[in-house]
Amino acid sequence: TIRYVNILRYAKGNYELVFPMVVGPRYIPGKVATGHSGTGSAPDTDVVPDASRITPPVLKPGERSGHDIALSVKLDAGVPIKNVISISHVVDIKDINPHEQHLQLNPADTIPNKDFVLRYQVAGMAPEMATIAHHDKRGGFFTLIVQPQHTVTDDQVVPRELIFIVDTSGSMRGFPIEKSKEAMRLLIKGMRSTDTFNVVRFAGGTGTLWHKPKPYTQTHAEEALRYVDRFKGRGGTEMRKGILEALAQPAAEGYLRIAFLLTDGYVGNEFGIFQAIEKERRGARVFSLGVGSSVNRYLLDRAAEIGRGEAFYVRQDENSDKVINKFFQRVDRPALAHIEIDWGNLDVSELSPAKVPDLWAGQPIRIHGRYRKGGEETIIVRGQLANQPYIQRLPVKLPQNEPAHEAMATVWARQQVRQLMSQMVRQGQTKELIEQVTQLGLNFRLMTQWTSFVAVEEKVVNTDGKPQTVVQPVEMPEGVSYEGVFGGEQAAATPPAQVRYKSMARAYALPPAKHAAPPSPAPLAQAPQPLEPPAPTASMESKTKEKYMPEFTAPPSPAPLAQAPQSTASMGPAADSMHQPVEPAALEHKEYMSRWKTLLLAVVIGLVVLIVVGLVYFIRRRTRTL
Repeated sequence: TIRYVNILRYAKGNYELVFPMVVGPRYIPGKVATGHSGTGSAPDTDVVPDASRITPPVLKPGERSGHDIALSVKLDAGVPIKNVISISHVVDIKDINPHEQHLQLNPADTIPNKDFVLRYQVAGMAPEMATIAHHDKRGGFFTLIVQPQHTVTDDQVVPRELIFIVDTSGSMRGFPIEKSKEAMRLLIKGMRSTDTFNVVRFAGGTGTLWHKPKPYTQTHAEEALRYVDRFKGRGGTEMRKGILEALAQPAAEGYLRIAFLLTDGYVGNEFGIFQAIEKERRGARVFSLGVGSSVNRYLLDRAAEIGRGEAFYVRQDENSDKVINKFFQRVDRPALAHIEIDWGNLDVSELSPAKVPDLWAGQPIRIHGRYRKGGEETIIVRGQLANQPYIQRLPVKLPQNEPAHEAMATVWARQQVRQLMSQMVRQGQTKELIEQVTQLGLNFRLMTQWTSFVAVEEKVVNTDGKPQTVVQPVEMPEGVSYEGVFGGEQAAATPPAQVRYKSMARAYALPPAKHAAPPSPAPLAQAPQPLEPPAPTASMESKTKEKYMPEFTAPPSPAPLAQAPQSTASMGPAADSMHQPVEPAALEHKEYMSRWKTLLLAVVIGLVVLIVVGLVYFIRRRTRTL
């Protein structure tokens, strides 16, 4: 049995639980390093050193591994709940009492090919503040949630510069790219006349609508809509280049730059992307929109956190308007900035985040920390809103003895790990930081990059045999195009081979990504093995049009149903939905050659016409002379 603890997302009275069930294929950039350290299809690269450990085989359309999933949820909110719904799966719901319900996956919906999403509401008004604490022999742990109460007037609204960064890679083919285009139409139509904007797209290369942002006018909006309508999902996923291209554009003085990333997040070089945002944003705020049924929430959440924005998500079967309206509600008003909390006489320490980030309209403050002894105090929240001072006073009580809410210790430790990983983005993966993360993982039973859970089978089956590694295939996430990731006819190729992506600028090694499944019992620490942080690319290759698409060799066909696949190397979720498609490449190459043939034919026809006209003219002159 797997148990894990997490803070639920909350927005406008809705709580949301997301349980990941599948990891999408990952695009793996970089040069091949040392080959394979794992059983995946992609070789390790200098940018993604664990690529071969995050690229399991992927089932082809119509195939099943025989591994279904069972999931049950005991929801006890402590207060009356209402409107309990799963937007992703069919569930059977049993009412226990007004504040408790039990849910279970319906047997007809047990294929692990999409994230489980559960939403519910609580009756009554949302509280202004909440404190949850636990105290044991290790000391006290607490979580403080504050909903700032503030309003601004129209004259305090700051002009905005919006840069939309759209993923048009192979994994976005089909439903995801159409959903992104739908969202972009709403974004373009929802801007203010005082805004400026631009659109950047990325796949194997990058492209921009204009060289620099332009004012929002009817003409410019229509031009942008035509540009977006031409988007197609094909090619690799050079997300880092797309972000650098967007952040490198000249910023207008007096405007708040907001970068909005639309993607499924199927890349393996998350660390390099975080570094690019941290080093290059220069005051810009980065928001993200995850598009699909099983997106890379780790990347999208952290990118928005580092960029001091917020992450949003939309499934391919959801309407985009609610999400886009929520985005504009956030950025239509200035953020509450320079937030500080005066704890008075409360003995708190090791707070996370150490520095409270800016808050957009409707966002709550979440603080996780430790305390030595209990007490009561009126804390003071200070900040700046539209260059005006903001003050809010709130009573807080931390109990001396509180055996309940033991999950608060785990929540605090997880947030500490998150904070240390953010430090690594700025300072690199140093030995000291890795050791701190490892100790937190061991002491609080957490899965981290350097600690993992190991399931040990007590019953020995092959007493006289040798241990055998069986590589299990995974499902392709619902709504993701297999052909968009692995290509068309070549997707049926049997022998797995190294995949390379070719663009006009340079060649990249195959695709994967870092993603971990939810932890399982009893963590065993692995010896810390420092990973060299991905070296930032010295030059930014922008506006690289993909003339040649990835040459992708698809994973071998896994055995249907419960049979284990015989091959140990294959393209898997670590390979990237930007997996370099072969079919799109061939199509674009044919289109390229077709254009040349058309041009040559036109030239030949023109020459023939000129010759005929010349002959007619010559014959007439000759006739007149005679």
